[in-house]
Amino acid sequence: MAGPIKFKDEGKENPLDKWPQLAEVAFDTFSKQTFKEASLSAILRDVKLTKGSFYHAFYDKMDLYLCTVERIGRSKSAFLKSKMMELDPADGFWGQLKAIVTGAMEFSRTEPRYDGFWRNFINENEDVKKAVKTAFPEINADFLGGLVDNAIATSQLSQKYDREFIYSTINLYFNNMDTFIYPDM
Repeated sequence: MAGPIKFKDEGKENPLDKWPQLAEVAFDTFSKQTFKEASLSAILRDVKLTKGSFYHAFYDKMDLYLCTVERIGRSKSAFLKSKMMELDPADGFWGQLKAIVTGAMEFSRTEPRYDGFWRNFINENEDVKKAVKTAFPEINADFLGGLVDNAIATSQLSQKYDREFIYSTINLYFNNMDTFIYPDM
């Protein structure tokens, strides 16, 4: 059974890496419109790409969306890793948390479309979110949980509070950060 991303199924690289114009138009479109609102025909028309050429590299519009997510994720990951490398280990949990939040905001400032894309993603229907989580299981990796566990173990967070309470509170903040913090703040 084929997966949701053709280039992964075929062991190839993301086709958007070879088609920068399509990558730009898809990114621009999905940063302004939800998946449902976006028109594959309009995207293909803007880049003057035939449907035959498109379907040779992609399964469908969802595949294009997931390839866009992969490219953005790669960029964001590299950006945040560079920020994490600048951390002083003595900064501990709160320093790491600050670096993640600050890094995410700085990343959004590097390109306004990043912010638009993720704001749209947060409002996508559950089928789109599920497709992203299925295509990229590493998104489900509990990075934040590991930080919380380490902070509790090293007494940077109080052990008198339930781990799930601490984790849920911080996770709630991260998942809703976009509703009260904007890149231009």
